[in-house]
Amino acid sequence: YMWGYSQMISDSNLAVVRMQMAADIFHRQKHYQRELRVLADLTTLFFLETQLNQVLASSMRAVRVANIVRDDWSRGAALVCVAAMLFVQGRELAMLGVARRAFAQPINIAWYWLLSMIVTTTLLRLGRPLEALQVVDKTLEHHPKMDQDDRLRQNLLRQQATARFYQGYTAEAAMQAIDVHRYL
Repeated sequence: YMWGYSQMISDSNLAVVRMQMAADIFHRQKHYQRELRVLADLTTLFFLETQLNQVLASSMRAVRVANIVRDDWSRGAALVCVAAMLFVQGRELAMLGVARRAFAQPINIAWYWLLSMIVTTTLLRLGRPLEALQVVDKTLEHHPKMDQDDRLRQNLLRQQATARFYQGYTAEAAMQAIDVHRYL
C-alpha cells in the first residue's frame, strides 16, 4: 500500500495497480479498516485524475466494505461514497443532502477532501460561491493535515479561487489561480 501510495505522483498507473492489490490483500485478510483507507486514497486519486467511472466503482466497493465494518468512521466513509456516486450521476441536490450528513460523521482526511471537492464543485455549478468558500475555509481550518499533501490543499485553493471569481473578485481570483497552477 505504501509503495503504491508513494507512486501517486510519479506513476499513477502503477500506484493504482499496487493500491488495488493492497486493497485486495486487506480484504482477503479481513482487515477492512485498512481496505477502507486504501479505497479512500484510490478514490481521491481517481477524482484528481477525473476518472469518474473509477470514482463510482471505488465508491461502490467502499460502501460494501463499510457495511461490514459498521462503525462511526465507516458510516462516514459510506456517506461520502454515496455522495460521490450521486455526484457522478449528476444528482446534485440529492448529493448535497447526503453530504450534510457525511460532514457530521468522523471521516479520514482523504474522504473529507473528496467530500469538500464534490460539494464545492456542485455549489459552484449551482451559483452558490459563498457557500463553496465556506466549505473550503472550514476544510482548511479544521483539517491542518490537508497541508501535508499539497495536491489536496492546492485543489481546494483552486476551488476557492473559482468561488472568488464568481463573486466578482476577478483580479484576486486570477492571482490565486496562477499561484495554484504554479504549485501543482
